[in-house]
Amino acid sequence: MKVRFSSKDKARLRNLLCYYILRTEDELFKHLIEEINRQSEKVYLDIPELIDFQETSKFKISVKDGKRYAFSFEELYIESFYQVVSNPKKTVELEDLRKWELILLGVNQKPRKKFQLLRCLVFEWELEGGKEYHFSHGQWYGINQEFSQQLKGFYHDSCGMIKFG
Repeated sequence: MKVRFSSKDKARLRNLLCYYILRTEDELFKHLIEEINRQSEKVYLDIPELIDFQETSKFKISVKDGKRYAFSFEELYIESFYQVVSNPKKTVELEDLRKWELILLGVNQKPRKKFQLLRCLVFEWELEGGKEYHFSHGQWYGINQEFSQQLKGFYHDSCGMIKFG
């Protein structure tokens, strides 16, 4: 038996699906911001495209809060980012991550490339019910549960065979 939906029903289903996706995304962003404000090791910094690191001497985070502040650092570590934003009177908000930039400086100390900081964050989170999500390049990706279990099993089996010392 084939089920047919009216155009009104299709529009309602589309709206319901969009509401669910947006609600899930809001919840995931809430967890990302909480982990950043706790300076969690679950959050990583990464460049959202391939670059030639031999042409890059430093990284800079540009924080635009009324005035423009820029903080330079040698290595691309989340701890460097946490040092930049650690201020006991201010918590990081999603809008901050959308405004702030990660700037790659060339060997001549001039900006080579700029990225929205939100696009440079990597984070994974599991919602209630076991659904896993991965944040990368400014987007949330749902992780296939079966694939995730296979991957965890592979790493568990592989690491069990490694002899240290």
